[in-house]
Amino acid sequence: MMMISNGYHELNSLWRGHLQSALEEDRVQWDWTTQGCASAKNNADHRIEARVLSKSPLVWVGSDAFKALKELSQISNSEFICHIEDGRRVPAQTVIGSWKSHPSELLAFERSFLNNVSFLSGIATRTRGFRDLADQKGFQDLEILATRKTLPGLKDLSLYAVLCGGGKVHRRDLASGILIKENHFAMSGQSMTETIHQCRSRVPHHFKIQAEVKNQSELLQVIEAGVDSVLLDNFTPTEVKSAINEIRSKTDLFIEVSGGIHEENFCDFLIPGVSAISIGGLTHTVRSSDLSLLFE
Repeated sequence: MMMISNGYHELNSLWRGHLQSALEEDRVQWDWTTQGCASAKNNADHRIEARVLSKSPLVWVGSDAFKALKELSQISNSEFICHIEDGRRVPAQTVIGSWKSHPSELLAFERSFLNNVSFLSGIATRTRGFRDLADQKGFQDLEILATRKTLPGLKDLSLYAVLCGGGKVHRRDLASGILIKENHFAMSGQSMTETIHQCRSRVPHHFKIQAEVKNQSELLQVIEAGVDSVLLDNFTPTEVKSAINEIRSKTDLFIEVSGGIHEENFCDFLIPGVSAISIGGLTHTVRSSDLSLLFE
């Protein structure tokens, strides 16, 4: 059985709360279409079955959504069963799971469920694509990182989807780590060295300090200030190679590369010495996977 390390949340309660909000937003109690189309056979005891089907290859995320739907169901003897574990590659035309309930409940659940599992599977699928590219080029130890660029209310589920795709998380939130960026240095009004020293004196002792740099001059300053990690922001591959040579001649820092990295240029940044590549687009530029719900 595939296990996904997840220290951010309890998935079932996250899914339940998120789907409950989505159903309320969709005003399922006022589904005039379903009420208008119901016939005499749709009595309280009527049950039908449906299949959740992949229409394109994907990395699946959403097994706990099935469990949440069962808990949200108001129909006796309803069934919501998932056949695929999170993080699994799924070919097109695969039956991912099955539902059984009153048709009005299936129709009420359909769009809220599909919107979310399609979006999250899209995140996992794209992340797996980057992971595969790195592995194929021999960069198995390179970390593929998500960022804080997530949609409100979907942070934890989005970051979980990244984990399912083989990625990792840079920082879940502002309390999860220290990253001194351009605007922090501007706010400080001090030199980069003074800002870093002041920050280190104020934050919890166990936090490592990472600084974002835009050029070689800033890189030299933060190295001398004793940061634990550097983020090379919007460096070209040539500039990254030069920065690595400069860093490794002085210290052994964690080196992260970020800024405008996508599938077309990702391999250009697979450079020995780079510890991680962070990609905001994993969670903010998402092509949802193609899934559907089909009544039997």
